[in-house]
Amino acid sequence: MATRLWIGSAAALVLFMILGFAVTMTPFSRLDVATAAALLGHGTQAAIVFTESGRTLPITLIGLIGIGALAALRMPLWLGIGVLVSQIFSTGVVELIKHAFHRIRPEHWLIYHETGYSYPSGHACTAIVFFGSWLLIALMAPLPKPAKIISATLLFIWMLGVDWSRLVLGAHYLTDVIGGTLFGLFWVFALLAVLAQRSTTLRDLLGSREVARGQQVA
Repeated sequence: MATRLWIGSAAALVLFMILGFAVTMTPFSRLDVATAAALLGHGTQAAIVFTESGRTLPITLIGLIGIGALAALRMPLWLGIGVLVSQIFSTGVVELIKHAFHRIRPEHWLIYHETGYSYPSGHACTAIVFFGSWLLIALMAPLPKPAKIISATLLFIWMLGVDWSRLVLGAHYLTDVIGGTLFGLFWVFALLAVLAQRSTTLRDLLGSREVARGQQVA
């Protein structure tokens, strides 16, 4: 399990770096232009909700609610605390990386004039690191199968919504969002790999899922 996670993490990081250097050399691709033309300004009100959910205060509140849910389900509280800590550190690293690639944001923005550089999208990274981590926790939770499916589906839709919102509001190019997603995957895979090697609790949770999957196949 840990080996596969390390491979996935390395692959995501390599792709992230390749795309980063590409967007540094070329201001924007045809795909960026086409996506902006298709999505900019469509569904603005919904986009605001998704974007706001990726900011510090909502993330903190959602995280605290999640930790409360873990307590109710008698799951390790450090899982939820770890997600919040991971989110804080990944956000800081992304901000530093933006200065390395120094890509200028789109000129046509709506509602908010986002400051700072554009690549990678911090919100896209948050979609993976924060909401994606809670999706994994929901799948590992001792819940009835329908509840797991509903929770995971809603979180996945929310992840996509956060990414979509950045394009609708003109805050990022599509390649910024892809870059943020790749960095988020690198981050989460690396953390999971470390935890899979060191944490008995996580190994037990992952192991129980694999056993359950095997029983379903049998």
